[in-house]
Order: sequence, then structure tokens, then C-alpha cells
Amino acid sequence: MMKYIVNDHKTGFSVSRKIQKCINSFYTNEISFRTMYKFWNINDQNDKYVCFIRNPYEIIVSGYLYHKRCIEKWCITKNLSYYEHWIFREHFLQSEKIKNQEALNNSIFCKNISYQEKLNSLNQDDGIIFEMKNAAKLTIEGMCDFDYFESKNVITVKLENLTHNYDHEIRRILDFFEINHNEKLISCLEKHNIKKHGVNNHVTNKNLDKDRYLQYFNDKLFKEFNSIYKEYIPKINKLGYTTHA
Repeated sequence: MMKYIVNDHKTGFSVSRKIQKCINSFYTNEISFRTMYKFWNINDQNDKYVCFIRNPYEIIVSGYLYHKRCIEKWCITKNLSYYEHWIFREHFLQSEKIKNQEALNNSIFCKNISYQEKLNSLNQDDGIIFEMKNAAKLTIEGMCDFDYFESKNVITVKLENLTHNYDHEIRRILDFFEINHNEKLISCLEKHNIKKHGVNNHVTNKNLDKDRYLQYFNDKLFKEFNSIYKEYIPKINKLGYTTHA
């Protein structure tokens, strides 16, 4: 049986990677990674999957704020694919690359300037809409298209719950993976409790406010969201997130 953590950009990539590394430091290669939902809509009933998800509104706001100042190569380089790093690392299966060729082809969001330059050239509302239509869209679509959330060999971890109820969620992950809660492992994992030990440079919500997106979204942006993600709203609601009319 294989054990996987599945995540995507702005759904807890950094903290889930630290959790994986911490577990694997005690149980060598116990947990493997699958990053980018669009390329991993795969489920083997003999395996176990922990899927990190996040409120789509927060994915958008976090992406917008982070991409305005990050140093990720795809974001600060003109005419570069969003998936460049992952393709280069041969992270995706060939069959999944073929199936998602359209996403690969459309993952160069800016031709003449970098994604970051584009965001910084726009006012806040237009910048959030640009993020909503581009980088965040790939994450949200991939998360919503995942077919296996209700499978018995899959559990979801909401990033919001991990942030505000870390100990409970960590133990839920360990129990699901059938990993012993030894004190040294728990101590290692506790080092990555954002609420207790501060935030890293990937975190844009420095105060860890719940529903931080309400500070940025307005009627115009909610309307735009409902237009762009119309077909996904039932799935978003089913995942436990309330959408705004």
C-alpha cells in the first residue's frame, strides 16, 4: 500500500511538504507527494490519499498577494509556463500530460511581461480578477474536478482547519495513515504548527484571520467569481465552502 499527500498551489503546499518530510524522517519514504490536482485525478483503491484543500476565495486572495512579491521563476519570467518546474522534474505521468495538454498550453498567462509585472500594473480588483482567471483557476478547477473525495481511501484536510486546529488534524492524518503517534514524531510535527510558531514567506495571511478574503472581495468580485466558476459552485459547496450570491 502506498500513502500519498495530494495538494496544489496555495492549498497548503508548504506545510504539507513539511509534514511529509517530518513523517518520512521517522518512517523512510512512508509518504509520497502528488502536487497539482489537474494531473493527479487518480485513485488506486489499494492506496491511501490525504488531500489538502482550501476555500477557493482564499486561494484567489492568497495567490494574488503572494504572486505580487514572490520569486517563483514562472511568475517573474516573461513567457514561461506555470508548470515549467513540474514538467522539468518529470513529476507528471505522460498519460496525464497528454490528457491535460490544453491546461499545459494555456499556462503561459503573459507574453510581453511577467505575471508579477502584470499583477502589479493593475488595481486591486482587476488584479484579483486576473488571478481568478489564471493561476488560481488552475488550482480551483483541478481541486473541483478531483473525483475521489468521497472514496473510503481518501480524506480531506482543509487548510483552515489545519491552521486553527492543528493538533487534531495532525492526529487525524496519522490515524488515517496508520502511523504511530510517538512523542518524537509529534514533537517534530508540532514545529510546523503555524499558529504557534509563526508564518513563513508563503503565508500572506499574517494574522491568520478566518475568512480573510472578506477584506478583499466585494459584490463585483463575487459576481465575477460566480461567472467564472459557475459549473463548480455545487462541488465547492459539497466540499463544505459557502459561496456568495
